[in-house]
Amino acid sequence: MIFKRWKKERAKFLYLGKKKIFLGGLLQLSSISQIPKEVDLFICLDKNFYQFLIQGTYYHPQIRLWHISDGETDERLVKWCIKKIDTGLTIGFGCLGGHGRTGWLAARLVMHYLNLDGPEAVQYVRRNYSESAVETRSQLHDLGCIQPDELEVAKKWNSMSPEERICNPLLCYLSEEILESDWEKLPPAVQDHIILLLS
Repeated sequence: MIFKRWKKERAKFLYLGKKKIFLGGLLQLSSISQIPKEVDLFICLDKNFYQFLIQGTYYHPQIRLWHISDGETDERLVKWCIKKIDTGLTIGFGCLGGHGRTGWLAARLVMHYLNLDGPEAVQYVRRNYSESAVETRSQLHDLGCIQPDELEVAKKWNSMSPEERICNPLLCYLSEEILESDWEKLPPAVQDHIILLLS
């Protein structure tokens, strides 16, 4: 079910006033040819994403699944992205599913360029990119969404974040869904991620 839903989602541009960024996860971008030519620089937020970007320019910081990094690393990444955008480059970025880490970084850039606070930035990204963007409480907290009632964690029934452990019956169901899907058609890096997630 998770992959059927992700297959329906498409990588797309998010507008920051007159500027724009390209967002998409590994499951939505199975090859570099799916990244528009107007994207000057693609930032890989997932450790296996770079395997698909065998040509062109890319940058490869790694953020652990369902997390943000330490504050200092995050600030450097955000400032680096702003610097690249301000020099006139069109950047793109993505993680595995294109929701948590991708949504978090997109929201940080929305805060900067559209002068919105954290909750407004998250809502903007969810409305204009993916309703599942920004998946975890730690990501929301980093964006300034401190009060529990201020903004909820993204509605993803399958969230296996450390903050919201999933129960064994659901894990079994998810495993069956994956085994019944087009497993052989998934790129090897995606298969490796799935195996790690379910182990």
